[in-house]
Amino acid sequence: MGLSKTLDITSDFNADGIATLDVGQWDNVVAQFVTPVGAISFLGSNDGGAITGITDGNALLAKNFTAIQGTDESTGTAATSTSVTSNYKFSVTHKFVRFSGGTATQILIFLYKIDL
Repeated sequence: MGLSKTLDITSDFNADGIATLDVGQWDNVVAQFVTPVGAISFLGSNDGGAITGITDGNALLAKNFTAIQGTDESTGTAATSTSVTSNYKFSVTHKFVRFSGGTATQILIFLYKIDL
């Protein structure tokens, strides 16, 4: 039995050129980029920006991102960014995933967990 959730992050991404998601509870992320303008980079971090005694950290405070690879679902090629309409799959190896740079007509995120 699995669990899934779809998010449309287009407005948030286009407003700031950045979107950060807490994906720690999911097994995989599939991001669909529709007509991006400019390169969109894929980044990951486990640093939630926690402050001892104040906050455990979260996607808004997350920092220290580094490039991560996603797999283009049409070619099987791994990449750290895209500038064309595409679907990229990411195995969740970081608590936070960030997409950064450019704009897009639409960005849909499909999160899924294989076993509960």
